[in-house]
Amino acid sequence: AQLLASLTGLTPGSLDDAITLALTPVAPITPTRDVGYGVAIDHRDGGDAFLKDGETPTFSAFIAWQRAPSPRGVAVIAACGAPFPVDRVTLDLFEAVRRH
Repeated sequence: AQLLASLTGLTPGSLDDAITLALTPVAPITPTRDVGYGVAIDHRDGGDAFLKDGETPTFSAFIAWQRAPSPRGVAVIAACGAPFPVDRVTLDLFEAVRRH
């Protein structure tokens, strides 16, 4: 919860400068997606969405959030490694949260 509060900008903290840098587009991937420092940035209707995944042989995680127009985010952590489709589950939940 604290991580999402920081990433969405709801809670100011000591990592604000690092988060701002991480969310800065570095290069385009497609016409609607850029890469930042460690995150993908989707340019969607209603604002940019930021996406970050991670996995090891024993866990998978995916986080999706937006800062504007209203801060929202979803994080899913699963106690199983790849190729568990935690990204699809997270994106589905995130789209539902964005609509409310």
